[in-house]
Amino acid sequence: MLTGLRIENLKSVQDSGRLRLRPLTILMGPNSSGKSTLLDAILLAKQTVDSKDPRNPVVMYGDYVKLGSFPEVVFRNEKARTLALEFEFSPFDVRRAASVESATVRAEFSYNRKSLQTYATRVTYTLPPTDFRIEKTSPTPHKASVEILDKDESIFRSEGHPGKFYDLPRSPRRVARWRAGSDLQLFAPWQFESQLKGVSYIGPLRTAPQRTYLAGGEMPQGVGLQGEMTLSALWASRWSKPLRQRVYKRTSDWLARFGIAATLELRRIGGSYFTCLIADPSLGVKANFADVGFGSSQLLPAIVQTLLAPAGTTIVMEQPEIHLHPAAQAVLGDFFVEQSLEGKQFIVETHSEHMVSRALTRVARRDITPDHLGILYCSRTPEGTKVERVDVDSYGRFGEGLPRGFFEQDYLEARAQMEALAGGRESARE
Repeated sequence: MLTGLRIENLKSVQDSGRLRLRPLTILMGPNSSGKSTLLDAILLAKQTVDSKDPRNPVVMYGDYVKLGSFPEVVFRNEKARTLALEFEFSPFDVRRAASVESATVRAEFSYNRKSLQTYATRVTYTLPPTDFRIEKTSPTPHKASVEILDKDESIFRSEGHPGKFYDLPRSPRRVARWRAGSDLQLFAPWQFESQLKGVSYIGPLRTAPQRTYLAGGEMPQGVGLQGEMTLSALWASRWSKPLRQRVYKRTSDWLARFGIAATLELRRIGGSYFTCLIADPSLGVKANFADVGFGSSQLLPAIVQTLLAPAGTTIVMEQPEIHLHPAAQAVLGDFFVEQSLEGKQFIVETHSEHMVSRALTRVARRDITPDHLGILYCSRTPEGTKVERVDVDSYGRFGEGLPRGFFEQDYLEARAQMEALAGGRESARE
């Protein structure tokens, strides 16, 4: 699980500070306040891990995020700045080398104005509670050296091509005073890579449903970045004994809880084609999924992707509540809470106060602890994005010192309404 994140000089974020990531982490704030930048940092690392080019240090423009060049994304477009990403993750086990409680990798990126390349000038792994530290330095985009230290004493050195930013090059001429040096050099980046491979992402707008679908012969690994493979994944799960109950049946159950459908049915309509029918929760009449409200089509990919994901997966999601009724948004809070209790991690960007309120209710009911839920609020300032943690107590109440603007709109609207009513009464008396 990803347990911590820090961003420096990426887009509108000059320094996010160290952010703790919980099993259910919710990002809130006004539009263009920097929420998406926090997600971009994770997705930037994800698409670098997934890249088939082992020599590209960081993929700035890929399937998950299209950030452009370094001068375009560095804070205030100041090319001399150092862009830094820091990830903390657990559990971490380097087997023969050592067992540690967590690990942190920090990567600092610079810009080569001559070659127009972005490359990692320094990467540091720290492995508490051990005294091991791994440092990779790259004076140029094509050369790197690695040093492993134990209590600041060097025990291992190697050189080679830098590779991806988290990689640790290993050269044939290695000087290791202890076997752990070699093991750490191998397993530290492998553990980080495994964490990022376990990240799945669903974008803010999902594709509209079709009236018919082609049944393929393979099981999709996910629903796609825009949910385009959702029905294909459902169809395949229907015929898979291990997934029939976990995905197909539970998707239907959750649609009922959301008040969208009494049942869900995938029906073959000839050849390799099928259609999706849902029964109206009130009338029981079946209708094609393409004829149901747009919010339902935006929600279904989030449900299916989550149910497909095994325990240990980190699911990054933007605006899962889009086009949903407030009552359904509240159930979305139940969905994330209950799925996070099955060992899945959620990092969700949302504007839904109803979803957050339901998560707070689950804290008050003792279904989850305050440490299970993390709320981060982003706001715009002249110094860049400010990220603040919103504390929650064991009764599901917010702590003191709430960020300005957080959950204030209802109060402001109610106050404006009362003032308008009072003004109307005064006018009537006159």
